[in-house]
Amino acid sequence: MKGNVKSGMKKINKIINNAYIKTFLIVFFIIVFLYIIKGYAPFGNNTLAIVDAEIQYLDFFSYFRDVLLGINDISYSLGSGLGQNMIAVFSYYLMSPLNLLVVFFDKMNLEIFFNLLVLLKLSIASITFVYFLKHRFIKLENFYIVLLSVSYALCQYNIAQASNIMWLDGVYMLPLILLGVYNIVNEKKSTLLICSTFCSILFNWYTGLINCLFSFIWFTFEIAIYEISASEKVGFKIRFKRVFKKFLKYVTSMIVGGLISSIVLLPTIISLQSGRGNLQFNLLKDWSFIGDFLSVIPEYTLGATSQQGLVSLFCGSLALVGCLGSLCNTKISKKEKILFWIFLIIFILMFYWKPIMVMFSLVKDVSSYWYRYSYIGIFAILFFAAYFYRNKIDKDNYYTFLKIIGIYIVLLMILSYIFEVNSRNKIYFTIAFLLLITLANIFINYVQDKKKVIKNIAVITLYVLVIAEFTFSTSLLMETYHTNTANIYANYVSEEEKQIDEIKNKDKGFYRITQTSTRNMDYNTKLTANYNEPLAFNYWGISSYTSDPDENQRNLLNNLGYKINGENMNIVNTSILGADSFLGVKYVLSSYPINGLEEIEKTEKNGKKVYENPYVLPLAFTYNNSDTIDDNINPFEYQNELYSHLLNEDIKLYVPLKYSSNEKIENGKFIKSYELEIPNGNYAVYGNLYSSENNSADLKVNNSYNTNYFCWLAPSVFYIPTSGQQETVKVELLSNNKNNIQQEQFYALQLDVLKEISNKISERKANIVDMENGKIHIKVENNEEVNKLLLTIPYDSGWKIIVNNKEVKPEKFLNCLISIPLENGNNDIEMKYELPYLKIGIAITIMGIILLLLIVRYERKQLIIN
Repeated sequence: MKGNVKSGMKKINKIINNAYIKTFLIVFFIIVFLYIIKGYAPFGNNTLAIVDAEIQYLDFFSYFRDVLLGINDISYSLGSGLGQNMIAVFSYYLMSPLNLLVVFFDKMNLEIFFNLLVLLKLSIASITFVYFLKHRFIKLENFYIVLLSVSYALCQYNIAQASNIMWLDGVYMLPLILLGVYNIVNEKKSTLLICSTFCSILFNWYTGLINCLFSFIWFTFEIAIYEISASEKVGFKIRFKRVFKKFLKYVTSMIVGGLISSIVLLPTIISLQSGRGNLQFNLLKDWSFIGDFLSVIPEYTLGATSQQGLVSLFCGSLALVGCLGSLCNTKISKKEKILFWIFLIIFILMFYWKPIMVMFSLVKDVSSYWYRYSYIGIFAILFFAAYFYRNKIDKDNYYTFLKIIGIYIVLLMILSYIFEVNSRNKIYFTIAFLLLITLANIFINYVQDKKKVIKNIAVITLYVLVIAEFTFSTSLLMETYHTNTANIYANYVSEEEKQIDEIKNKDKGFYRITQTSTRNMDYNTKLTANYNEPLAFNYWGISSYTSDPDENQRNLLNNLGYKINGENMNIVNTSILGADSFLGVKYVLSSYPINGLEEIEKTEKNGKKVYENPYVLPLAFTYNNSDTIDDNINPFEYQNELYSHLLNEDIKLYVPLKYSSNEKIENGKFIKSYELEIPNGNYAVYGNLYSSENNSADLKVNNSYNTNYFCWLAPSVFYIPTSGQQETVKVELLSNNKNNIQQEQFYALQLDVLKEISNKISERKANIVDMENGKIHIKVENNEEVNKLLLTIPYDSGWKIIVNNKEVKPEKFLNCLISIPLENGNNDIEMKYELPYLKIGIAITIMGIILLLLIVRYERKQLIIN
């Protein structure tokens, strides 16, 4: 019996002392502990889903959940903008295998899911780093492996960028890729490099490509270490031949890894060409520096944050002590030390010299989330530390070691005053942990050959110090990078789902829905960046906010009055009724009434009522005009021309209003006011001020509401509430500086004219038999010689269109929408979306897998021969 107990205890101890399990549990429980005491969902209202995670990613997870449940489509969705190829969204945001867990969470609980994802990804990062250290540093003691891996998992980058959850896949894949590089340099199998490369690209192509780029620098570094460490004396030709052979093996492995990932990567690259896919090679011409190299020292501080010119590579005192220790360790050769510090300088240059910064930003201009690749610099610091701890320090060098630490602390104090980047308390805590962990390391080294009990006490002390430091640093960063909106999110989602379901249950037809306010609406400024709710709640809208927008869609929406904002979105936070009617918007969710829209009673949710648009046009109807329409900075005249084009007659849907204006300066503010004369009748009134300058202003509309204007996220066209009776309304623009307004546009939409137009065009509507994401079936009868079918769905090369069993090539209407030539008589139209280049991508992936199998077979044969 006692034997069984002892045997069982041994097994338990073995499991507990396993580096993988121990590291995973330390990281896991530190984060869970902080979740509990700081009240993070599910233990409270806080969440790491901030900024873009709150604005975009939660909606993308909601969409992905629908995909997994068969409710939405992975290749094409009518819920993104006017309809869009989704491969770039999917491959960038959603390819991580851990995202499959979303199916177990209701949409209202996605904040909990998000926090869980962060927990799992950081815990996995600790495991992959353990794997790297165990196979790269055979002699490194187990406790150093565990603590350095904890340092990697809980480094500054991982907490600061936790909101960009998709980038963390690159963090946990990097150690596997670089271990694969080490294997090739040391003439081992290339399988790990190939497999980790294609997995990294598949899980997130962005960080996957960053990892691939860094792997080349790492190959150069590892090959230099190998050649320095090689004991045999051989000639230059033999060395060159050896290095070249390894280089070819490395390149071949990277290419094969890339080929296997083509099933996703190739369609993604093609999709990006319609949006922001073009590389900005002109940025490489700028060879200047950003910031100061020395700022890396005061930024290596507990709770530090990265910003332009200031990068934080904080990964704990244990890593820093090891890195600095390399300077005085006599067990590391001079050549190795020189090599280390050359590469350390190169790694620091990555964050301060523009050409390298541009390369690691994948040749794109980056204006947010600075140093999104800084985890590679952190990896390098931890590598140097592991190299030091593997060799340990000679006892004769303790004084030199302490002197170097002392010099660093003095530099830290001086530079923290110069750069003023962190609070004094953070600096003092950093120094305290640095000193304590330095002394603990010296003591461990000193008692190395003493009694085991004493060493165990010293190791436990080091464990306590490192765990305490990372609990504290993670806590500080979580204070910076969090929001307390988990309950607000859950309540909003619950109500929004009910509202959308009520509309769908009431109306089974084909139409779009838009809204004037969203979950993240700033009710003081009336601005929002939350434009993916159609995707999240599985309805067809007109808004989207992704890293892969369709520029033709954006230009069309801009012409119609929904202004282009930056590189990613259009501002759709009101209802421009003439534009919405053309685009098939039948329902508007709004917190305020809009002239022309009819309120549906008892539908209010989240402060928004459902309004029906009685003027909505069908999503498919015939027309017979071949003329083009030019872009116009006046959206009202553009719509007049558009409707004239559709009906082949002169249409004045919008009519300009008479107004007077005056300017004054009051309390230091420049004020420009407009008085508009509103005639009797059935109108919806809009304004639009066009300026080439962007001096942020406050717009006051008819004493009804205020909104920010001429700034980020601000609309161009704004709605002006009126009573329908003859009156004068007032619009005021207040700013610190005078705006050079080039056009002042105030128009009344004639609702009676819009109704007449709607009736005429509805007579030409096609019979939509079925319409869903990626598949449309339409029947239409054509009795005219020249007639076309217009669908307010964007043109895309992926659409395969069959008319009466014959494939036809569609035309573009407004350089955006699908126009299909019709035959006389009945036309049976089948449309199916096929992801462009997917088949080619599959073929290349299969070829890559075949090459991998051939490589595996070849390397096995070579192993047997040797």
